Amino acid sequence: MIRRNHRRPLLVVATLALVAGTALAFDAATVARAHTGDRNLVRADLMAAALASEDLSGANLTSANLARAVLTGANLTGANLSDARLASANLSGANLTGANLTGAHLESANLSGARLSGATLAHASLTGATLNGADLTGALLTTTNLRGVHSDAATVWPAGFAHPDPDPAPADAGAPADVPATRARRRR
Repeated sequence: MIRRNHRRPLLVVATLALVAGTALAFDAATVARAHTGDRNLVRADLMAAALASEDLSGANLTSANLARAVLTGANLTGANLSDARLASANLSGANLTGANLTGAHLESANLSGARLSGATLAHASLTGATLNGADLTGALLTTTNLRGVHSDAATVWPAGFAHPDPDPAPADAGAPADVPATRARRRR
């Protein structure tokens, strides 16, 4: 009796879909050792996919939906994750060295112990993300939204970067955003 690998048809279909340029949907799928050839996963829907310890180095995941995906220990070295949706994703221990995360949505993502050295996070949103023990040496954080990030003493920030407070409170919490704080105080 020949044993069949039930995961193989999924990968064959995925490869054909990639060649055809159609969107992929792997909602809550387990993709075991998925080798996509050219690693072109632009706009792929990998929401809640289990991709722990996967080698996705150099993959093109531009605008991919990886919200709630499990990428613990994954190798994303040099991957293009620009404009990707990674909200609430678990990237703890992942290697994102040199990755392009420009405009990525990492709200409430777990990046504990992640290696982000040399990564580009320009215009990315990390609101409420956990960065405990993450290594951001040489990372580009131009206009990155770090409001409410959680970090600890083991978090390594880029040289010369002003370490953000873990949960910064606005200067005047009662003032509307478009009203200067001095005018807002007079109204109280």
